Amino acid sequence: MWSTAAWDNMSRLFPDDENGSRVILTSRLIDVATYANPDRQPHQLNFLNNDEGWELLCQKHFGKRGCPSELEEIGRSIAEKCQGLPLAIVVVAGHLSKMSKTPDCWNTVAESVGSVVNREPGQCLDILALSYNYLPQHLKACFLYMGAFPEDFEIPVWKLIRLWIAEGFLNATVLMTVEEIADECLADLIGRNLVLAEKWSNGKLKTCKLHDIMRDFCLEEAKRQNFLHVLKHSLSVLSESEITALRRVSFNCSTIYASYSFQPTDRTVSVSRSILGFNISQSSIFSYIDFKLLRVLDITFQHFPQFPSEIMQLVNLRYLALATGSEFFPPVSQFWSLQTLILHVYSRDSTLPRDIWKMQNLRHLRVKPSIRLPSSIKEERNNSSVLNNLQILANIAHADCTKDVFSSTPNLKKLGICETVEYTYPVQIPWSDFLYTSENLWPYCSESVSALWSDCIRNLALLPQLEALKIVGLKPPVQVPKLALHLDALPENLKKLTLSFTYLPWESMSSLCRLPNLEVLKLKNYAFTGPKWEHVEEGFVSLKLLLIEVSDLEKWSASNDHFPCLEHLVLKSCLHLNSIPHEMGDIPTLQIIEVENSSQSAAFSAKEIQEEQQSFCNDTLEVRIERNFWRVNVVATP
Repeated sequence: MWSTAAWDNMSRLFPDDENGSRVILTSRLIDVATYANPDRQPHQLNFLNNDEGWELLCQKHFGKRGCPSELEEIGRSIAEKCQGLPLAIVVVAGHLSKMSKTPDCWNTVAESVGSVVNREPGQCLDILALSYNYLPQHLKACFLYMGAFPEDFEIPVWKLIRLWIAEGFLNATVLMTVEEIADECLADLIGRNLVLAEKWSNGKLKTCKLHDIMRDFCLEEAKRQNFLHVLKHSLSVLSESEITALRRVSFNCSTIYASYSFQPTDRTVSVSRSILGFNISQSSIFSYIDFKLLRVLDITFQHFPQFPSEIMQLVNLRYLALATGSEFFPPVSQFWSLQTLILHVYSRDSTLPRDIWKMQNLRHLRVKPSIRLPSSIKEERNNSSVLNNLQILANIAHADCTKDVFSSTPNLKKLGICETVEYTYPVQIPWSDFLYTSENLWPYCSESVSALWSDCIRNLALLPQLEALKIVGLKPPVQVPKLALHLDALPENLKKLTLSFTYLPWESMSSLCRLPNLEVLKLKNYAFTGPKWEHVEEGFVSLKLLLIEVSDLEKWSASNDHFPCLEHLVLKSCLHLNSIPHEMGDIPTLQIIEVENSSQSAAFSAKEIQEEQQSFCNDTLEVRIERNFWRVNVVATP
């Protein structure tokens, strides 16, 4: 069933005579299933696990005879590569029935499961195509674009949405922003079972992906329509006419154009709108092709020592993601259409150009690890220097959190303030590049540190729409700023707060309890220090997710009244924690406790809480325990 209208027409043929008859309705659209029976949640068919997939393969291929022992290991591998999709398993089983039952033949299939599924006419891809064919035109473009990402790649939702918007697939309405429309489109694709939801946090989807079989269909359809071309191998060879005719190109290989068979004497004009690079190590693409129509350029996997001058000619860019070692950036005001700017900077003192304030369409500015904003714009303050569309600004130094800056970005929803580097292993940047001395890292005298933080926090009041704030402070031996004195000035509209390297005393937690809308609190890398955290009468009235990662906390005292709405508790690298407060199990909304690379006593207390809740017939509480110490994000101090 593909539409609610079709159900309305058919349901007239099945009047309810109250004789106990039943109608089974199948649909790939969750809204159709819900519409047909709004009083009951539809039964969702999950993907098969590895054992279930293997059982189905055996049933379809061998029947009751059973699988020979010499084929079982290979057969299980084949079933696993179908990634739980029953349709793919049935197609592969049919293909195996035409082959000799020998390990060599089955190994051939195991090495090319995707190709086997694609080659079967009228089978898997044709059936999956039905879901695609019923999509409205804008959703078809959004879906095909996802094929640009590598196989099994978990796509960050924020990045996917920024790319869709830059491509012009979606437009804002009077009632909804373009970001809100993009969220609905992704939810629609997931509801149609075309896209897989992967990681969630606090009820919000963070990453998604395509099933391998669905991605194969996506790439075939995108190539047929000249919508997208993916280069999977370094030795791919395309003619000059093919390269310049491609509307969107995604490089899933380590080199670009390294072995192409032409070297034009004149620069060749391309009609390409998008270039996305994954795992790129070298490129000469800009030396002989003119991409003046380019809207999207994402090549953060390649490091440019200096800002490429060729990029300055791409005046139609709407999305630019780049990794560079430049300290000073060239003027960027010619990028009048730019909506998203993502920079990975490998310089200690990088500063954005002054004309960044003239980019009226900029909506998303994200820099890793951080960057300095240009000097004060007070003397040229006018409407053209106010970035009304800017929603995300990360990461800037707290010395740049001035009245002038925040008055020029009045509609910020997310802000990142970063004074050091958060290392996540494996570190790709040489340690020596970021291990500064305290004098180089912190140019201000100790007397001015507290005043700077005070101004920074108080100036947040100029951001009435701010919902998410991240502060990454300083590593020892730098004197710790007296941030604790100014926490009471945090804006009450905050919904998400992340603190790292702030070394606050646990007594200051009472200042955070007063934030009435706070739903997510992440405490990383000694955000709070001290062996003991005792809650007073105040609690977090709206908090749903609490993360404590890399902490010296030993004793934690709290009750269920302090976290009445908590749903998800995460403890990572809490090596000294004696136990999780036993009363946490009595929180009626608590669904998950995660304990990763922490003390054995903390893990044991989590299991005790779960067992006690099970004794009260509460089987909904899930406890996850991991002790993979090689994955610990240890932060070294010089």
